[in-house]
Amino acid sequence: MHCKKRAYRDKDEAVRVLRGLKRKLDGKKKPVRAYLCDDCGKWHLTSKEIGEMPKTGFKLTQDWSKLIN
Repeated sequence: MHCKKRAYRDKDEAVRVLRGLKRKLDGKKKPVRAYLCDDCGKWHLTSKEIGEMPKTGFKLTQDWSKLIN
């Protein structure tokens, strides 16, 4: 399955991009963590904090041990 988010091939690449964005996006909504996607198996960045999900009834199946802050 393909996700609509930008995908990174591994954790190191996602974290490297995350750190670079934290320095560049002052005042704008920016990613705060990287996570391994259950759907596509690649890494994505998100601006949502852990546990912050829209009230859609969607159940989280993510293995939280894979998250990087």
